[in-house]
Amino acid sequence: MMRVILGILAGICLAPGIQLVREYLHITYLSHYPMQTDKTLEWLQSAVDMFWKFLRDPNGPFLGHGKIIEY
Repeated sequence: MMRVILGILAGICLAPGIQLVREYLHITYLSHYPMQTDKTLEWLQSAVDMFWKFLRDPNGPFLGHGKIIEY
């Protein structure tokens, strides 16, 4: 399902939602590597940081429009 979800969402979801799902898929893919190295852990940390930065941007499409409420 993860292989086709972006293609499915392309017709029904706005670009910010697709970008957020893409970051989530990147995190999932990197976290399932059979062996982690310093480099892959850097990639994973970068993907997690980008996901949260995008999701919690006060002027972004989620917090900025009340789709997600930050406590």
